[in-house]
Amino acid sequence: MSLQTGASTMMFEATIAGESEAGNNILKDVQAENGMHRQHIWLDARYRGHFSQPMKGLRVQILGRYRRYRAGPNGWTIEKIRSVEVIP
Repeated sequence: MSLQTGASTMMFEATIAGESEAGNNILKDVQAENGMHRQHIWLDARYRGHFSQPMKGLRVQILGRYRRYRAGPNGWTIEKIRSVEVIP
């Protein structure tokens, strides 16, 4: 079985839950436009500049790609983030 990066950019919605001690952003209630859903996702610390502390608790829209790192419904994360916008 081959685990692959998503072929195209897509929109995700999530709530900013905070930041881990290692500097990784933690998202909750993550939903992709293709119907994929995860309760929690952490993003690599390199994306820290896309999020600010005052955003904690806000719902955001993320434009990026997904990367599958294991089989199953929860085996994916978001990468190659292009933008993050607060949902009014």
